[in-house]
Amino acid sequence: MPQLDKSILLGLRNGQLKHFEMVFHHYNRWVYNFAFDLLEDAAAAQDITQDVFVQVWNHHESIDCDANFESYLWFIRHLE
Repeated sequence: MPQLDKSILLGLRNGQLKHFEMVFHHYNRWVYNFAFDLLEDAAAAQDITQDVFVQVWNHHESIDCDANFESYLWFIRHLE
């Protein structure tokens, strides 16, 4: 999956909702598919996907724009 432009992640880190929405639309299906493949339960996969993005928003100030954002999402998914 192609990485998002660093400026989008910077906007997210700065709390800009439109940048969060861009991140959500870019990675939503990726997170959901991983959860569904693991759980084989659509409702549970949707819950995990929602929880992951709630965590992204709740901790947006700690996002490292120079790091791999997919690794960050991977870490959050494993916490859920």
